[in-house]
Parts: sequence; C-alpha cells; structure tokens
Amino acid sequence: MGAFSCIGMYWFTVENIYFGITCFFFGLIGFWGSLVFYNSYLPDIAFNEQQDGLSAKGYSMGYIGSVILLLVCLYLILSKEGVEALEMMKVSFALTGVWWILFAQYAFYYLPKGNNSGAKITKDVLFSGFRELKKVKNELVKHLSLARYLTAFFVYSMAVQTVMLVATYFGEQEINWANPQDKTQGLIVSILAIQLV
Repeated sequence: MGAFSCIGMYWFTVENIYFGITCFFFGLIGFWGSLVFYNSYLPDIAFNEQQDGLSAKGYSMGYIGSVILLLVCLYLILSKEGVEALEMMKVSFALTGVWWILFAQYAFYYLPKGNNSGAKITKDVLFSGFRELKKVKNELVKHLSLARYLTAFFVYSMAVQTVMLVATYFGEQEINWANPQDKTQGLIVSILAIQLV
C-alpha cells in the first residue's frame, strides 16, 4: 500500500490535490504499518539479548539505503531545469515506491513465514485489542505520572517529526543565501544531515 501510494504520487498535480493528499496519507499508513511488522519479527529472528542490536542494525541499513536513493533523486532533479526538473521530482516519487517494493522482496523471501503456535484465530482477535486498550487505560488512571510522560512523549515526538518534515522549507525561506548555487548546496546538506541525525 505504501509503495504503490509513493508511485501514485507521480500523477499528483495542483489540479488533483486530493489525489496527492490521499496518496500521501496511505503512504504514511503503509510506512508506519511496516514498522509494526518490522518490530513484530524481532522475537522470531533474534534472542532477547540480540534484539536491540539487530533492530539498530536494521534501522541503520534502512537509513543508508534511503540516503543512497535520496542522492540519486537529488542528482536527477538538480541535473535538470524548469519543467524537466519538475518531471524528475515526480519520477523520484515513483522511484521511491519501486525501491520500497524491491527491498521488500528480500524480507518476503528470507523472513520466517509465520509463527505456527497452534493457537486458533477467532473473531475474538479483533475485540481482544480493544480489551487490551481498556486495560492500558485503567493502568494509566492508576499511574498518572506515566500518563503525563506518555502525553509529553507524544507531543515531543510529533514536534520532532514536524521539524524533520518542514526544516528544509524553513531553511529555504529564512536563510539569506548569497546565490542560487549556495542555496542548492545548503539545502542538500541540510536534507542529508536531517536524514543522518
């Protein structure tokens, strides 16, 4: 879903802004949903004491891959001008989706094909999630400091995500660049720094 939403952004224009918003929305759902599977596989492929290291290695490999694709996309965009540069931006969306699909194949091929614990899956699976949420709510009522911490963490996390999403736009508008070349180089460095930090 996320990869195909990225590819769908190729057809996004100002005239069909709702299509672009929809693709962006489902792309985010696909990305955050993929992290659920990423984390759920850890117990199947590593012992408890190995999970932190393996998770960190997985994230770092993902970042390396994303920086490589980012550099390719920046080269495509910056090597063109005007309408051709806009077309390369659209191609970058499609390339991101294809990149996502290609690297997903490795996971589909090598990761375990399920955990056959013998437990029968019933319709109660749907409602057990809500029961667990109710238990969590009751625990948070008992431990108000934990509730405050989680609220603060949520706000902090959303603030960091916002900074990561809008930092380049802010830098482009607020920094008084000497010339367009400095502006381009500064933005590339800031994008890469945000990715790596």
